[in-house]
Amino acid sequence: MATAVLSFNESINPATKRQEQRRAPFNGTLTEAHFIFPDGPSGLVEVRLLQTAGRSARQVLPTQDGSTFALNNQDLHLLDLDMPVVAGDSLIVERANYDGGFAHSIPVTLVVTEAKDGAADR
Repeated sequence: MATAVLSFNESINPATKRQEQRRAPFNGTLTEAHFIFPDGPSGLVEVRLLQTAGRSARQVLPTQDGSTFALNNQDLHLLDLDMPVVAGDSLIVERANYDGGFAHSIPVTLVVTEAKDGAADR
């Protein structure tokens, strides 16, 4: 069973919103998500994870639609996730920087584990 580590490391300029995407390499499950908030953004940078299936996108983390993570000097490690992904789905980290003066970088790492039989389970 294969495991893929998807890293998202773009810096986001002041007063902007950006999306960074990676494709799921195989059918499987999103098992871990790690969000690293350094000291500095003080809750001014919001982050969420979206997933596309075909043409539609849906929010997967935080699980409440429309909510975001906005922390300062904290590492958020979400383990034992069980979120299906299909090969070719886009996993999208969306960051919004409401700090008008400074760029910030909030690294995100996702771990996807391949399905045992290779089939997707949505």
